[in-house]
Amino acid sequence: TCRSTRQLQFTLRKPLTKTPFTFMWRAMKLWQILALDVMIGAAMGPFKYMPQHKAAVCACAKCGTTSLFEYLYEEEFNATWPASRAELHVLSSPLWRGAFVLAKEPEEKKRIMEEEFSFALVRDPKERLISAWRSKFTCEAEQYGRDPGTDVYPKLLLRLANRTDDRTCLDMHEFFELLSLVHRAGLAAKLDQHIIPQDLACFDAFPPEQWSEVTSIENPDAFVALGKQVNASSLKVLHEHALNVPAKLSPYADRILDEITRREYEVIGPYLQEPRHNSKRMEATRSTRRLRA
Repeated sequence: TCRSTRQLQFTLRKPLTKTPFTFMWRAMKLWQILALDVMIGAAMGPFKYMPQHKAAVCACAKCGTTSLFEYLYEEEFNATWPASRAELHVLSSPLWRGAFVLAKEPEEKKRIMEEEFSFALVRDPKERLISAWRSKFTCEAEQYGRDPGTDVYPKLLLRLANRTDDRTCLDMHEFFELLSLVHRAGLAAKLDQHIIPQDLACFDAFPPEQWSEVTSIENPDAFVALGKQVNASSLKVLHEHALNVPAKLSPYADRILDEITRREYEVIGPYLQEPRHNSKRMEATRSTRRLRA
């Protein structure tokens, strides 16, 4: 991605110890980071299409994607996911057997959105950022259950905020402060998939009102419309969020969160309480299918 390339170029400009071994080691590590970022970006991009069910699916990272993809895999193949959770999100994996394809062309995306079923999963913006900090950024890894192998995420955020330190963890206040710097610099669209604002992910090209269904993973009926579309045997969502964060954030942290999530709440706020069905949009989709039949 362009963002990953810029991060790579920025890192390569850092002073290197003048030994071939050090240069090779750093170059290998950088390309591993780039490959990981590209892989996850491709797997978790804002528009995925299930051609066999004529359904477009979008869900931001930290919005309940593990529950969503486990549900779809079990319904599609009548089996539980057989590999790691990390690979679950790589929808190009052979284990998915081509269930998802990436719609790249704008005209194709527009046609799908106008003629077929579309489903977007959202999450409360503040809860999502706190969850992302806990799983990818915190220095108290044992207390909050931080995911292993996530040292790259603090580094990417620090560099995007134009900070030169190379730390692998951040306390909560510093995490929020760095996000604020990135937002104020107009670089929010370059944040990684776990912390990019939802209005710049699923709804960058198509606003919520253009989707057939927009819902939060917290809703017990979140998967009802999607389940019917994919002919699922179960329509119930099983999902838990264990935030395990301080019971009350400081006024300072609250102010920063209010600042950096204001636009997200304006865009997706109405969809956080209960599933919103775009009845006119869904009827238009059915009419188009009848005309094509």
